[in-house]
Amino acid sequence: MPAVGMELLDGMRAAMWQASAGAGKPALGSPWPRSWRMAFVRLLRPLLSRLAPTARLVVTVVALPLLIGGVLEQLGALLVVWLQDLFLSLDSDAHPVGLHSAAAAASAAEAEPPLRAKGRQLVDRRGRRARLRCVNWYGAHLASMAVGGLDQQPLQKLAFSIRALGFNCVRLPYSLELQLSPDVKPSPRWLKANPALHNLSALEVFDATVAALTEARLMVILNNHQGRAMWCCSIDDGEGLWYSQDYPEEVWLSSLSAFADRYRSNAYVVGFDLRNEPRGVPWHGGHRSPTWGTGDNSTDWAAAAVRGALAVASRDP
Repeated sequence: MPAVGMELLDGMRAAMWQASAGAGKPALGSPWPRSWRMAFVRLLRPLLSRLAPTARLVVTVVALPLLIGGVLEQLGALLVVWLQDLFLSLDSDAHPVGLHSAAAAASAAEAEPPLRAKGRQLVDRRGRRARLRCVNWYGAHLASMAVGGLDQQPLQKLAFSIRALGFNCVRLPYSLELQLSPDVKPSPRWLKANPALHNLSALEVFDATVAALTEARLMVILNNHQGRAMWCCSIDDGEGLWYSQDYPEEVWLSSLSAFADRYRSNAYVVGFDLRNEPRGVPWHGGHRSPTWGTGDNSTDWAAAAVRGALAVASRDP
């Protein structure tokens, strides 16, 4: 047994022997006799003296760097928030477009839309390779019909935050129900921090979201997530293919053309994600799954994707 363990056992034996001999009396408010406590302290001293160098090493090598790193991370986050508030307060009509330079300076040259394909790469209008650093902003495809966070922060501030974090692109999901229901309005509870968006239709709120992102020089990829406004995804929700009972293929294709036409003048709307996660749907007690290149118009996603792409290109080549 190690020497430290032997010392611990010897000390415990000594303390027990002293207690059995009747040494000392319990201290006021303590269940242990004073002699027991003193013996316990004596046996701990050599153990602590041997552990002290190790403890100092752990604090120096592990704990201290973690503490410093945590403090610096928090200070950096506070600085980002402070800069947001500072610039947005300079002009009540200020847009994040003038604030993207801090993030841009730390990254490569900014892509300048519109983008186009060149071989296997995307290039901007100057022919430079464009690198997309995208984040997904969920919410507009849900029953709320508004992107998440509008109940907490102003829309422009959220757009700037995305930019300040180093992203240059946002994937923006939406549902066909949102797009094709011009009279439906999101509940004010989802827009509490954006009173200017109250009383707007869900589609108009979506328009405002696209505008805020692109004014911040964030490229936008529109994502038709599903037909109905709901949480995704399950093979039992009936939304696993590009069409459904509520929204047949011709509706899906016409909706793509309509959105391509709606945003064609905005160069920062750079692409379409035609449908989210094709998967199975309930079918005669089982499930029907998408296929690739089979020629079956009801399941062949490869062929459907081409039709969807042509629907977009017909309005915004």
